[in-house]
Amino acid sequence: MDRAAFFELLRQDFFPILRREGFRGSGNSLRRVSGPLVHVVNFQASSSGGRCYLNLGAHLSFLPVPGGKDAPPDQLDEASCAFRLRVQSPDPSGGWVYGESADQAKESLTGLVSRWSHVGKAFFETFATYPDSFVSILDSLDPSAMRSPDLLIHARIAMHLGRVEQATQLVEAGLRDCPPVASSLRANLRRVVPPSP
Repeated sequence: MDRAAFFELLRQDFFPILRREGFRGSGNSLRRVSGPLVHVVNFQASSSGGRCYLNLGAHLSFLPVPGGKDAPPDQLDEASCAFRLRVQSPDPSGGWVYGESADQAKESLTGLVSRWSHVGKAFFETFATYPDSFVSILDSLDPSAMRSPDLLIHARIAMHLGRVEQATQLVEAGLRDCPPVASSLRANLRRVVPPSP
């Protein structure tokens, strides 16, 4: 089965499930928007053919996106999201194979829907609502186990929630672990908390 036929199966059998859960859109990406919170489900065809990938993203509209481009919530792509996950298949490639026949394609799609029900829903449940889910995330952070880019994201969220002390701590942790050559990242970290008057 080719890409077009498999993606048509997705639109027939999987998109209705996503739409019932509040996702909207067309093409290969669907989005669910609630206030500043954006959830994205993306189906990415493999460049080598024969399979696709299920990519998930969660983002807050007040967070910058890579490259500084302006992306309205209903046009945000998964690759620009602050929080991302690829839902892996049992195939060694991690992709969902199209199959050699309609039956094999249906079997692959059944597995994809099952993984969505367990892994995909759990991912979005972590980022279910704003601000409550993000307050819980901030309350459970361990900065010592985080990379500087992730500390930057969480510092921005903390600042947006008025948690200035925590934002400052996250910025300091990010600067400690950020190599001197990463000048743009260091500058962005320093900009999170305005200097005291």
